Amino acid sequence: MKPVSRTRLIAAVVTAGAGLFLAASLVSFHPADPPSEALYPPNAPVQNWCGDAGAYVAHFLFASLGDAAYPLALFLMAGAMLWLSQTSLDSKIFRVIGAAMLILVVAVVSAMIPAEARLPEGNGGALGLAAWMYVAPRLGAFGTVLLLIPTAVVGLLLMTDTWLIILPLIALKWIRDRAHAPYRRLATAALATAGAAGAKLADFAGTTQAREAETRPRARKQRRARCDEDETDDEADDGASVATALAAVQATATRDADADEAAEEVASPPPPPRHVIIRHAHSPPKTGDGDEKEDGFTFTPPPSTPRNQDYQLPPVDLLEAPDEAVGGEDEDTIRAQAKVLTETLREFGVAAEVVAVETGPVITQYEVALAPGIKVGKVIGLSDDLAIAMKAANVRIVAPLPGKDTIGVEVPNTLRQIVRLKEIVLAARSAPQRLGLPLFLGKDSGGEPLVKDLAAMPHLLIGGTTGSGKSVCLNSIIMSLLLTRTPEDLRLILIDPKMVELSVFKKLPHLLCPVVNEMRKAEAILAWLVDKMEDRYRLLSRAGVRNIAAYNRMGREKLIERFAPASPEEEARIEVHLPHIVVIVDELADLMMVAAKEVETHVTRLSQKSRAVGIHLVMATQRPSVDVLTGLIKSNLPVRVAFQTASRIDSRTILDSMGAEKLLGQGDLLFMTPGASKFARAQGAYVSDLDIQNVLDHITDKAEPEFQRELVQLKADDGTGDGDDGLLAVGADDELYAKAIEIILQYERGSVSLLQRRLGIGYGRAARLIDQMAEDGIVGAYKGSQARETLITLEQWEALRQRRRDDENPDDTHLTDEETDMET
Repeated sequence: MKPVSRTRLIAAVVTAGAGLFLAASLVSFHPADPPSEALYPPNAPVQNWCGDAGAYVAHFLFASLGDAAYPLALFLMAGAMLWLSQTSLDSKIFRVIGAAMLILVVAVVSAMIPAEARLPEGNGGALGLAAWMYVAPRLGAFGTVLLLIPTAVVGLLLMTDTWLIILPLIALKWIRDRAHAPYRRLATAALATAGAAGAKLADFAGTTQAREAETRPRARKQRRARCDEDETDDEADDGASVATALAAVQATATRDADADEAAEEVASPPPPPRHVIIRHAHSPPKTGDGDEKEDGFTFTPPPSTPRNQDYQLPPVDLLEAPDEAVGGEDEDTIRAQAKVLTETLREFGVAAEVVAVETGPVITQYEVALAPGIKVGKVIGLSDDLAIAMKAANVRIVAPLPGKDTIGVEVPNTLRQIVRLKEIVLAARSAPQRLGLPLFLGKDSGGEPLVKDLAAMPHLLIGGTTGSGKSVCLNSIIMSLLLTRTPEDLRLILIDPKMVELSVFKKLPHLLCPVVNEMRKAEAILAWLVDKMEDRYRLLSRAGVRNIAAYNRMGREKLIERFAPASPEEEARIEVHLPHIVVIVDELADLMMVAAKEVETHVTRLSQKSRAVGIHLVMATQRPSVDVLTGLIKSNLPVRVAFQTASRIDSRTILDSMGAEKLLGQGDLLFMTPGASKFARAQGAYVSDLDIQNVLDHITDKAEPEFQRELVQLKADDGTGDGDDGLLAVGADDELYAKAIEIILQYERGSVSLLQRRLGIGYGRAARLIDQMAEDGIVGAYKGSQARETLITLEQWEALRQRRRDDENPDDTHLTDEETDMET
């Protein structure tokens, strides 16, 4: 127990002294003491124990209140006991009003009782006599008594703030619990009525008490010294108020009455509160042995021209079945957490109420409505305090919720649910038929499947720390494509610096080239993709369409009509169906360390223009720093997936906002799309090694890889000017340079990728050959994405070569007609 503060001790001594003085003055009152003129001669000296002061005080009180002056002395001494017992004296105005009501009742009752007048103004004093004379003619004696009884009860209620008044209500509850049905219903009705009346009576007092309790401690801490702060702390330890007690009795009566009615019909649990809506996540679909229809489900590929009639998409039953729903929270835990959340916010001065709860596989989102005047920013800064109060690893606050006037508080579940890929596929079985390149990413915070279209994104950036779930996400993306698209519709390029993450897919028939582990070659492949993009754009331009989907819908007859080939060989070379090309990079940081400038250029060009021609990038990194995710790369990759990051800075680098540092890891992610106002939180789909192996066994049994010869023959540039082929620099190897010129003049376009494919050299070497040709006047200036223009013909080049040979050997000189024409 805390020691009594100095302020309280002084107040108790003063109050007790005043009560004792008043009691002694009243007890020793004599009618002959001055200033009374009831008896003559007056006493000299006065007989009052407290002298002249006591005689005057007693005469004034008896003349005003009559016998009601005695309770006044008792009230003062009781107040001294309250000071010493450290009981709170909040809402003092209501306690004074209650005491005044009791004094008034005693005065009126004393004036009503017919007895010999012992006091100068009668037994009720001037107050009691005036009140009696005013009320009696209007209500009569019986009506006056009926008015005085509730007045005395209310006065005692306001003054004492005690459970003593509701003892009759507790007695009614005891009778109701033990009586027979008819008497129990009667007692229940009486109890509910009494509780409601008492609650309404104390509502105004309780509201004012709550307002004072909220504002008083803050003001006193700023204005008072240490002793006053102790007083404030003492007052904070008050017991239950009458308003709270009556409200509890009313709630108990209502709940018990509902329980009695329900028990007479059928035994059922009590209904949840109406203002809190709990939405549970969907349970995983059952895929037992008896559900053969679900197990045998297989996607239907889009219409295309297959190169392998025997190829079939892998069925869904190759994937592992989802686990039983063991994650999530039960309703009792949810309601307890909602109560803790509300109370914690109230402790920090935030009036709020939980209006809805949405459970998911990993987190539970509490939808909180703020009271008017509460700033959202005040709540956002309380995430760590809420995590401590709710005993959670971390708490993420979404403020405000999109399209609502509430905020969301995301709390991790006690038990996490593993989200299997098969569960997502079965839940969204109709969605992939409408999407170009469907991706089964996982489940959102409400338990709904998160299925997105890579063709519409059209590129994806993934970031997060080691172990946060990036590699599993890449596996789920690849598996999503393999389950829904054939090699005729989709071709893959996998770049794996780690050499172990994506090597398991090395036998896929969807691959354009073997899995790339060498970063120098990866840069050359990106350069090849840029040229491939330009070639496709030229093809779409000739066909008169805007995108790859429209091109694939045209068919052979219409394409032949548009291209008008001059020979059967040209007609046979027309590509009737263009597959989507998806490039997946497991670690972008490693690629940027090898050739940052070139990679940034290639990625930027691809991300800006490749959507219409069906080329898509999926890049992941565990080092989301600004030197890896440069401004140019980020600006063209608006769709991003962020797993758990090590700091807020990394979260800002990926999402341009904080939040990823609050994630839980192990597949917990934030999905960012350009059109959404807030990030979508989800649990990533888990793909086991057994899932991957089963699907790969099915696919590799149906088809074998058919690599693009140009990509296989690409040579990596080591950065010193020499490719892997060991050739010398430009000018030192005339045969290579002459051969490159012949290729360029033969095809009549100065293309770097053309030299890479025809000569089997690296990108850097081919680019330098083109630059040398520009200096020699063979090709024109750089035109951006278009190929350079050739300035001479192949025949003129042959004539120039012949002249050089003639200059070196004068004896064998002889001019051809073409050379003569060139000289003239």
